[in-house]
Amino acid sequence: MRKKLLFSFMLLLMVSFTAAIAQITVTGTVTSAEDGEPIPGASVAVRGTTIGTVTDIDGNYSIDVPSEESVLRFSFVGMIRRDIMVGDQRSIDVELEPDVVGLDEVVVTGYGVQRRRDLTGSVSSVRSRDIEGMPVTSIERAIQGRAAGVQVSASDGVPGGDVSVIVRGMGSFAANRPVWIVDGVEVESGSMSRRSESSSILAALDFNDIESLEVLKDAAATAIYGARGANGVIIITTKRGEAREKTDFSFDLQRGYSTPHRLMPVMDGPQWAQYDFERYVNRYGLEDSRTQSRIQAGVDRGWYELGADGVPDFSTTPHYDWQDAAFRTGNITEARLTARGGSETTRFYAALSHNRTQGHVIAYDFDRSNFRLNLDHDASDRLRFDMQVSAGLTNQYTTRLGGAWSSPVRAGSGIPPINPIYTWQAEEAGILDTGTDHRGLWNAPRGVFGAYPSHFVNSAELDHNIANNLKTVLNLGASYDFTDHLSYRFAFGVDYNHSDDEQWQDPRASDGFAVNGRLYDYETTIYAVQTTQTLNFRNTFADVHEISGVAGFETWERIYRSTSVIGVNFPNPHMNVLSASAEATSWGGTETERAHMGAFSRLNYTYDEKYMLTLTGRYDASSRFGAQNRWGFFPAIALGWRMSAEPFMAGMDNIDNLMVRLSYGTAGSDAAGTYAALGLWSGGTQYRGDVGIYPTQLPNEFLTWEQSTTLNLATSLTAYRGRLNVDLDVFRRWQNQLLLGRPLPQSTGWSSITENIGEIMNEGLEVVVNTVNIQNDNFRWSTSLNFAYTDSEILELLPGQDWFSARRHVGRAVQDRYMQGVWAGVNPADGRPMYYDRNNNITYQPSFDDGRWFGPEVPPWYGGITNEFQAGNFGASIFFQYSGGGSRYLSDARFWYFGTGDRNQFSRVITDRWEGPGHITATPIPVLGNVYPGSVRTPNTYGSHMFERTDYIRLKDLTLSYTIPRAVVQRFGVENLRIFARGTNLYTWTDYNGADPEFTGTDFGTYPQGSSITLGINTRF
Repeated sequence: MRKKLLFSFMLLLMVSFTAAIAQITVTGTVTSAEDGEPIPGASVAVRGTTIGTVTDIDGNYSIDVPSEESVLRFSFVGMIRRDIMVGDQRSIDVELEPDVVGLDEVVVTGYGVQRRRDLTGSVSSVRSRDIEGMPVTSIERAIQGRAAGVQVSASDGVPGGDVSVIVRGMGSFAANRPVWIVDGVEVESGSMSRRSESSSILAALDFNDIESLEVLKDAAATAIYGARGANGVIIITTKRGEAREKTDFSFDLQRGYSTPHRLMPVMDGPQWAQYDFERYVNRYGLEDSRTQSRIQAGVDRGWYELGADGVPDFSTTPHYDWQDAAFRTGNITEARLTARGGSETTRFYAALSHNRTQGHVIAYDFDRSNFRLNLDHDASDRLRFDMQVSAGLTNQYTTRLGGAWSSPVRAGSGIPPINPIYTWQAEEAGILDTGTDHRGLWNAPRGVFGAYPSHFVNSAELDHNIANNLKTVLNLGASYDFTDHLSYRFAFGVDYNHSDDEQWQDPRASDGFAVNGRLYDYETTIYAVQTTQTLNFRNTFADVHEISGVAGFETWERIYRSTSVIGVNFPNPHMNVLSASAEATSWGGTETERAHMGAFSRLNYTYDEKYMLTLTGRYDASSRFGAQNRWGFFPAIALGWRMSAEPFMAGMDNIDNLMVRLSYGTAGSDAAGTYAALGLWSGGTQYRGDVGIYPTQLPNEFLTWEQSTTLNLATSLTAYRGRLNVDLDVFRRWQNQLLLGRPLPQSTGWSSITENIGEIMNEGLEVVVNTVNIQNDNFRWSTSLNFAYTDSEILELLPGQDWFSARRHVGRAVQDRYMQGVWAGVNPADGRPMYYDRNNNITYQPSFDDGRWFGPEVPPWYGGITNEFQAGNFGASIFFQYSGGGSRYLSDARFWYFGTGDRNQFSRVITDRWEGPGHITATPIPVLGNVYPGSVRTPNTYGSHMFERTDYIRLKDLTLSYTIPRAVVQRFGVENLRIFARGTNLYTWTDYNGADPEFTGTDFGTYPQGSSITLGINTRF
């Protein structure tokens, strides 16, 4: 018995001694290498085990490790992860470097998240701090130039206006917009307004609420969205609450002004009068009665006085600056109040903001009021609820009037400058005729002479065009953890949009004069309901096998409703409501409904943090297609290899991470008409006095998805402890089965039928470089650069045909353009415009076959570069955005260079005109009606010189800031106070002569972008 007790005692002693040896306690402090401050909440874990802890408020930690062979992993969001073997160390202090690209940060990838270091798909991210406080009115404009492969360009500079966003090139004739997902809810983008000149429904969102923005670009990333992913997916996650001892409030305010950075270089009064005189003389001769009649009319209208020789004296010609009347100094005001906080179980984020932007063109204004509330509640250790809701109301004021020439921008540069603008100017000129019918024009003498009879200053004062847009996004979710590795989530989302457009044309102004006032009233409602159910799984086996996945099912339904009424003949210009109109000239209503549903899954597998595999698939159905082809399957596969984890890279200490990725897969698009596969009939007509209906569309039950197939090869490098980060992607994307209207012979009684026709290929490369150039205790300089190049080509159109239209041809880019004439300059002998024929010989009457292709109109390369500086409490950021390789037809030049009517022209039409035999110039002799002997009559139609390169580089954003020392502001109960000055669109380097090289489509009379300067404060208390 005694021996047994002794043996037991010795065994217990040995076990205790062994345990004492096995349990090694390591302590230390985790600090930031950037400023030496402790990092509370940093993770300290034993790699390959579940043993871990977090640092306290002072950055201290203590952890028991199994052995000296254990490796401690130190990590924190936004910092570079570090692994350190314990060895004989018992105290390990660690400095974490800031991670420029955040290898350990979480990236939203669609129905889930991944660490950036483990991504196998192509995803671009935009940091929230880069776009917060930008004095722009929509998220699309804020991200311009900040995400590789994402091309953002505006059709105009209208506050709250629509913006084009293209991801990796134009791959479709039907639609190229990406899908926008906000907190898991697919939201409406584009324009809802039906009378506004330009309007973006996304302008109702306050982008200052964004926590992260990811752009999914290749098939490996977008295939999980199936039928919606062909043109890319943009995922927005808004800010959430945090558990804090007290609620954190912030108040931001900024105020500034804007001015147009380019006006049209048109003639002044004397130049226009001389131009008008010469075009008559060059057409008919000085002594011709038609010329003399014109001269006398000019004298009667006060354009000039005659000299002793009977020729006009242009020094006596007045000048009235209509462009100056069209523009003004705009102003910008934005205020935001946020609250963030909560307990360990319930957290919240609330924000209230207001933006007021007065445009730099008269009658253009924009207001936005936005509210957001995000809630998270932990009902138990396993059950969680969340809610995200936002409501944004925008009021947009523009001038889309009945007469296009009433636009202040267009008419401001087109009205001849010999017209007085105000009554007092006409009185001074002695030409005010009170007996003439003024058509109610305010301060307008004798109406307005020329091709623009509308007095836009009067119209801007009396008329109005208001688009009120309401956008509400709601997402309700519940999550339940069955185990530590398996969870379920249900989400219900609503995207509600309502637009109310009212356009009033006053009877005292030109557009409403003929009908004694006209009122347009349009209402549009679009709402979508979405349900999403997902199962998420994540686990690590044997320390080296990491498996995660998601499987889910989703339904989505969208309903569109619209009504419209137009009333005329009002008893009083102040009674401008529909009930006051004596007659309704038009009315109508529309309702459509569409839906899609799908099942999806994604599996991620990582072996030993070296080898990654991602498999994705989605099976989708869309109501837009016929029963024969309603369902589509969209699979993708992606592979990743972390070379830096291989033994042969062990000696390369400067390389933190080196990874190669390869992906291939498909996504789809159903961007056809809502009922494109159906045979449609329309009512609203009569036949022999009875109500009737008639067919309007041929059915095609075999209509199916556009399909986008992408091959992507990429590499990522992080080196020098995060101070150098490089991402390089090379891709090729084929988009086939395009949704296109095939023309039909007139004998069929139909013009076209929607079919799956043709194929487009886009290929290119994207480069992202982030560097920390200088970093010490007193100064930090970092640089972020992105560059993208995309080349598109139409591979196939109609079977057996290369041509589809003058802008679509096999072998050309989607936005190339064919011009009938190729400009050869001006004949120095007689001043006539010349052209080249197909054999490069001079001709004066080019045929269609003499034309050439010009373009692409969508620039193939673009990007941005940002430099940030921090010296103590002083900060500076300078951001350049650039684009190149494209060209555009100068729509302005068509009217202001070869005008055929009584309108203003570019000043070079008179200053650079041909003046006699032997004169070498690019500007022909001015002739009334452009009637040149033996030449085409409309040289503006045939002028390839109307195409200009749109290359530019723009100083997009310059911000200077100063953070007042905390010791000073805390005396007043403020935790942080930052003041800043910001300049936007300060300067553009370009040779383009149109309104703006950035604009898409036509730039004829387009609201120009402006330069703005704002001052503001950011406070936290």
